[in-house]
Amino acid sequence: DCDDENDAVHPDADEICNHIDDDCDGVTDTDATDRRTWYSDNDDDGFGDPAGASLSCEAPEGAVGNDRDCDDDNDAIHPDAEEVCNDLDDNCDGGIDVGATDLSTWYMDTDRDGHGDSDAPIESCSTPAGAVVSSDDCDDTNELVYPGATEVCNELDDDCDDAIDEEATDRTHFFLDEDSDGWGLVDVSVFQCTAPENYVSSSGDCDDDDDEIHPAADEVCNHIDDNCDEVIDADAIDRVTFYVDEDDDGWGLETTGELFCEDPGLGWADTLGDCDDDDDAISPSESEDCNGVDDNCDGDIDNDDSCPCDVRTREDRAYMFCDDRSDWNEALTGCREEDNYDLVTIDDAAEQAWLYTNIAEISSSAWWWIGYNDLEGAWADEPADGWEWVDGSSPDPVYENWADGQPDNYYWWESSAGEHCGHIYGSNGKWNDLRCAEDRAGSTNMYYICEASVD
Repeated sequence: DCDDENDAVHPDADEICNHIDDDCDGVTDTDATDRRTWYSDNDDDGFGDPAGASLSCEAPEGAVGNDRDCDDDNDAIHPDAEEVCNDLDDNCDGGIDVGATDLSTWYMDTDRDGHGDSDAPIESCSTPAGAVVSSDDCDDTNELVYPGATEVCNELDDDCDDAIDEEATDRTHFFLDEDSDGWGLVDVSVFQCTAPENYVSSSGDCDDDDDEIHPAADEVCNHIDDNCDEVIDADAIDRVTFYVDEDDDGWGLETTGELFCEDPGLGWADTLGDCDDDDDAISPSESEDCNGVDDNCDGDIDNDDSCPCDVRTREDRAYMFCDDRSDWNEALTGCREEDNYDLVTIDDAAEQAWLYTNIAEISSSAWWWIGYNDLEGAWADEPADGWEWVDGSSPDPVYENWADGQPDNYYWWESSAGEHCGHIYGSNGKWNDLRCAEDRAGSTNMYYICEASVD
């Protein structure tokens, strides 16, 4: 026996496909009784070559479970293929082009104008001599007469539409153009083969006394409909872009640009780049402060060395990693000295993982204070309810990442020194409770993490 904990494995067992040496012969699955026959599918069309059979538990690479392909070098040839006119047996039924679905109907074209006689249809895979696809010629003795031919003034039905000359394409509408700007009045026209004097082929002029006003003119800010679109100045080429500026800080939002001929006044600005149009203290002209906000709209939060600690951002939130040795209360004060910052509140495992990655980059040997504490709880109760974040929140469900056996309030008998403040181990990211007054645990420095509380 090669596996005395499995009664299905012994020398008399049948070898089957299960990645186990069932019969203890030192070989796994090689002679399995339930191996399948597979066929090579070189052209990857899902059908195998009958000559390429092999036995194995699992499909070899490039093999399938059927042998129905008649040409394993052409992925367009297989039993499910559609038979078409191509001199090949597309569907492997033994017949070439038999039952092809794309047989074409052809018609004799005596005058060789590309249009055939509808009375002589011929079905074939290829074009018969002297035949064409169409059957719509109205005079198969005249190569200039056929559907689609240009109707001209010649007293013939050139395009086979049963009409003579009245649809001639060489007739033209011409329009009166008294100001010689190349555009005529739409309501004064003639329809003939050549243009009379002072007539042109383009219409749409709205002022035939001014050669600078016509449909091709540029619209400019002048209170005149220069391009005859019945709108004055709306699409003027010299309009200026203004942007919505609701906080009136002189900076507008890029996505709100509109063109104006004149300054629209309050609530608009001709400069863009504002990233918060509800706060006039946030714009590209502002300096960056340490407050968890992108004050100068450069895309970075608390940049330009505006904060006393290393600032890193995640999902539009800012975190300060302060490697100053501090007890918990000093850390709390250090965070709150900066606008909108407080000791970090950890909402979920993703945030915890991100914090630990950054801690490892800065100092994995230190321990890092966080905002979790049970200062309002009973001194001697541990582990116990009562742990909450510095902002007073107790999420439901709460996320915690305590190390094994923590929190344990190890110094519970010292009413003034119990372990009531939480920190992260730099070595593994787990949490522990510690006396809040500690700024060092043995030889390990206590650092802290702040988080901006604004959106």
